[in-house]
Parts: sequence; structure tokens; C-alpha cells
Amino acid sequence: MEPIVADSLVRLHRNGRGIEGVSLTLEAGQCLAVLGSNGSGKTTLTRLVAGLDRSDRGSLFVLGEPAYPRARHVQKRCG
Repeated sequence: MEPIVADSLVRLHRNGRGIEGVSLTLEAGQCLAVLGSNGSGKTTLTRLVAGLDRSDRGSLFVLGEPAYPRARHVQKRCG
């Protein structure tokens, strides 16, 4: 089981910004650096992975469970 799996994530905001079509798979022990200019979607992606926001389309799993709403037993394992 991969800790984070995202497939075709889309999250749009009223101003038209957000993320569109993000897919990634992170395995245990891997690190990810997210770089980009202002408004490129770094914070949006982070909030989705943290379970603070819901994606508009696509799927996102953290530790084998949907990222939103985050299951209580998964919340305890995320930091």
C-alpha cells in the first residue's frame, strides 16, 4: 500500500485558480518537494493531501483511505 496516491485531481477556486489533472504515487520512505510560482497550486495540493479540502474531481488516497473526509485512525498516523 502506497502512503499517497492521487489520480487526476482537480480543485478549482472562484478566481479560477487551483490544480487540474494532478496524478502522483508516493511509496513509503519517499519525499516530495512541490515547487512553483505564486498561484501554481502548491498550497491547494498540500491542503488536499492533509485532508483539509475536498477535491472537485479525481481521487486521492492517504494510507489506503480516502483523504477527505479523513478517517480518525488515519488522522492519528499523519503529521
